[in-house]
Amino acid sequence: YRIISVSKNLKDEIYKLNLTKKPIEVIPSGYNVKRFKVLDQKKCRKKLKLPQNKKIILFVGHLVERKGIEYLIKALKSLNEENKDLLCCIVGTGVSEKKLKNIASELEIKNIIFAGQKNPDEIPLWMNACDILVLPSINEGLPNVISEALACGKPVVATKVAGIPEIVNTDVGYLTKPKDKRDLADKIKLALNKQWPKEKLLKRAQMFSVTSSVKK
Repeated sequence: YRIISVSKNLKDEIYKLNLTKKPIEVIPSGYNVKRFKVLDQKKCRKKLKLPQNKKIILFVGHLVERKGIEYLIKALKSLNEENKDLLCCIVGTGVSEKKLKNIASELEIKNIIFAGQKNPDEIPLWMNACDILVLPSINEGLPNVISEALACGKPVVATKVAGIPEIVNTDVGYLTKPKDKRDLADKIKLALNKQWPKEKLLKRAQMFSVTSSVKK
């Protein structure tokens, strides 16, 4: 038999812990190709009642400590000093929700929306409505949310942890140090100011699609 791992990082960890000597194949879980695709940004914003004239930063995931969302909120504080046309949307729920809302309130950040849990079919609308996806995790596996965003033609700013560098290269986004609000703010600024070739984003996404994984 063979063992399947979703990332090379996880494969290395298994060998490091001496859990097996058997061959391990790396096959990502893969994103849903029918659900995640490029849609019209203006129409998606209209549907979600989001402003047309703002740069939108999006986080999608569980609101738990390991996702590092507090560093995104703190990065937003310094980004707001330079740019008044930003909006940060946090999609998801979790045990850290109250704490995160308190941090945003203490830092007097008004341009943040805690949108709550959304139906999976609505997530592509949020991804197409945004300008960049940010994943500031402290720890991860190989998060599908990154390839889903790429499939919607959106660049990604994410932390250099676990399997994330296996997806995010310089063609599709920026990697940042975990727990570093300054580095995160700098990379978000760079990502928002860069013209990203959509064909490179979509090509990278295809490598992590469920279609590609099924073939493997």
